[in-house]
Formats: sequence, C-alpha cells, structure tokens
Amino acid sequence: VDPVGELADEEGGIHALPGLEAMSGMIDDADIDYNYGVALSELGRVEESLVPLKRCLSLDPDYTNATIALGVSLSKLRRYDEAVVTLWSAANTQPDNALIKQNLAATLARAGKPLEALPFFRQAVSLAPNNPAALLGLAQCLNEIGGDHRKEALKVYREVAKRFPDTDIAETAKKILNQQARDDLRGAVSDGIRPDA
Repeated sequence: VDPVGELADEEGGIHALPGLEAMSGMIDDADIDYNYGVALSELGRVEESLVPLKRCLSLDPDYTNATIALGVSLSKLRRYDEAVVTLWSAANTQPDNALIKQNLAATLARAGKPLEALPFFRQAVSLAPNNPAALLGLAQCLNEIGGDHRKEALKVYREVAKRFPDTDIAETAKKILNQQARDDLRGAVSDGIRPDA
C-alpha cells in the first residue's frame, strides 16, 4: 500500500516534477527531496526515487514519511529485505504508527511471508480501525494463509464491503466475495447428487 498517493497523482506529479527536480540537490531541504522522491515513485520512476528519498533522510533522519516512502519504493522494486529493514526500524521507533505497520505488513506479504505479515496487519487495523486499506490487506493476508483463516478473511471482506460501500476497496472486497460464492456453489454442485447417465 502506497502511503503517499495523495501527494502526487500522475498529472500533478508531471507538472511539479521539473520544479522539484531543479530544486533537489541545489537546496538542502528535506521536504523538497521527499516530494521529489514521491513524485518519481508515483510516476513509475521508482528506481530514481531512491536517491532523493535517501537524501531527504540524510538531511532529516527522523522524517517518518520519507522512511515509509523509501520502504514502499524498495518494495515496489522487489527489494523486500531492504524494505523490511527500513520499515522495521521505523516501526521500532514509532510503534503506534499504523501506516508503518500497514506498509511493513504489505511488504512481508508481497515477499511471500503472510504468516509474518499477519500480526502487523492486525496491529495496523487495531491502530487505525477506520482505514479500509488496512482491513483489505488483513483480509487478503488471511486468505493467502488459507485453512481456518479463510473464514476470518471472508468476515473481514464483508466488513469492508459494509462499512466502506462507496470505495474502490469495497468493490475489490465485493468481487472477492462474489468469486468465493461462485466457488462454493461449484463445489456444492460437484459434490451433490448427479443424474444417472
């Protein structure tokens, strides 16, 4: 989950990019480097985003959003070990930051470690219970683990669809619930009575 999507949509990022690019490196300003890094990442220039984000953190090591953005960029590049280390260190210094926990969980899940991701998704939901993205991440993680966790996943998908009905996240949850209902129906029919041939 990208924590900084609201800062640079494609059109806004394109218009802001030349100014940020010109100022980054000329002025020692953590905010400029942060915004430049986020804009690059949002525009799909993820590898390039690492330089200004790291520069931002060299100027201000406590810049939490830059740490999160760096972790997200590393995760997008599938450099999961580095992303986990980055986000884990942020989680240790700010244990009550739901966004850090959510992105750490998402990175672990993308890295194929849903069991390790699960407690961080639960923490993110506990810290920010009205965040539909954290709830959706929890449901997807539970579903990925499978077994008895699938029942809880369906419950969380239903909660997302009910509590956040007019969002894209609710639409995603509804599609998953509909697919599960179709799969259940197919299973019931295939296990049911068949007519004689």
